[in-house]
Amino acid sequence: MLCVNGAAVALVGIISTFDNPSKVLWLLPHETRAGNFFGPFYYRNHGAAFANLLWPVCLGLWLAHSVRAERTGLGFLASLGRSRTTLLPLCAVVMVAAPFISSSRGGSVVAVLLLASCVLVLLFALASSRVVLAAAGAVIIAGGGVGLGLAWESLQQRFVHEFFARPTGVGMPLTEYTIRAKLRIPSKWDPSRSTFVGLSDSPTVLWGLPGTMTLSLRKGGVFEARFVGASRSQVLTLAATNEILAEVGRMVEVIFTHRAVESAVYLNGEELILSKSQTQAGFDWPARPAAAYLWVGRGAGGSLKFNDRIETVTLLARALSPSEINIVADRDPRPVSAIWLGAEQSRRAWEDFQPVLDVFPQMVSPRVWIETGLGGRAEIGEASRRMMAGYPAILGSGPLSYASLFRVFQGTADPNRDWFAHDDYLETRITFGLLGAGLIYTGLALCPLAAATFGGAPVPWCLGVAMLLALSGTFFHARFDWIFQLHSLLFIGVCLVAILGCSSLRRHGAGPGA
Repeated sequence: MLCVNGAAVALVGIISTFDNPSKVLWLLPHETRAGNFFGPFYYRNHGAAFANLLWPVCLGLWLAHSVRAERTGLGFLASLGRSRTTLLPLCAVVMVAAPFISSSRGGSVVAVLLLASCVLVLLFALASSRVVLAAAGAVIIAGGGVGLGLAWESLQQRFVHEFFARPTGVGMPLTEYTIRAKLRIPSKWDPSRSTFVGLSDSPTVLWGLPGTMTLSLRKGGVFEARFVGASRSQVLTLAATNEILAEVGRMVEVIFTHRAVESAVYLNGEELILSKSQTQAGFDWPARPAAAYLWVGRGAGGSLKFNDRIETVTLLARALSPSEINIVADRDPRPVSAIWLGAEQSRRAWEDFQPVLDVFPQMVSPRVWIETGLGGRAEIGEASRRMMAGYPAILGSGPLSYASLFRVFQGTADPNRDWFAHDDYLETRITFGLLGAGLIYTGLALCPLAAATFGGAPVPWCLGVAMLLALSGTFFHARFDWIFQLHSLLFIGVCLVAILGCSSLRRHGAGPGA
């Protein structure tokens, strides 16, 4: 029942992702979550975790039936089509593909880890059943291949450009600076603007915070620099127009310099004329310019998509002079990957100016993800730990109290911000305290211990290991997200833990599949 239900939910999620990802089940749109849904799940990470929690179990259940068919003399191939378990590998394929198609970063990483673990387990458990081993391998390859094949571009976008806020290490406002960006003109324009670089004092918010600055492109060949003052209504916009910026797919180099109240922009080495437009609450320059985080390729109000590559972004803590820009400007910019020698020479020239940051956004690096705070999770975690200090360590703040208390602690009434800690272990510690968390973790630890002893109902070894792998992967995912705060996932997790708790995984009979 769990396997068929999981496959049905995964299939609906896959179809809805490609058909209309801006609505939950084609019914309800949400202005702040467009594209983040997966089937009936408001949060795509939940959809990915739902599939990861069930597909190893589905695969293990099918393998248990297949090994039994071989040992009873029926034969694996002869059993195909004669049992309802023939549906299980199809269910597994759909569920293996689902985490990738959901474009969940955490779900995709867990899926890859589970796939690798399952391959190792299969090689050990089914070495004597080569036909079953080959069939199981085909299921894993088919599911992973379908998922990665259909979601490759969206996963590239998520793993590369979603980690967009880079800490600068600058401890004071940057009253002057230079930003150089080499990028390709967008092929698809955002209705408002396509933001490619920004400066902010927050790793999670760029648009509208005091002191922020953004550099964007608009359809029609317009460059725009936007500064925000002490309030959201204080906005200064500088704009320049050039026909080169309207040539779709063209590689350009933009160099933007600012000192005091003077700004300049250079396109492929040529200075453009900036015009100023202000709101009625306008100003010349923020009293405290933002400098803590450099945002690359992402920002509210539009962002450059993955296919519109941003090759490199360099931040200097001073404004270069026109003569210096004339020396280092690239007047015929091409992709970095196409001109390795020229790119190396250009990099060395900019290094002479001792940049604060030199970013290559297309690089996929776990170190960069950690440095950028894992999409705001590090900041939420630190704030949660500070809040935790205000409640008794033994008793905690009380179950289901986190969302309300955190909004009070942060001083915001925004109902869309930080419902959960994005760390189930931290949230369990905060709300249940040491006493409650200790009871929960003790119960979880006793279940695999009970399964390894006598007294429980015999369960095929490959199914028991599959359940352990599924739970382990989801427990790992829960370290970086609020997985078990969702009732459906919590219920399935409890079901699997309960089955393990009343089972025996000791090898009854002969052979590893028993």
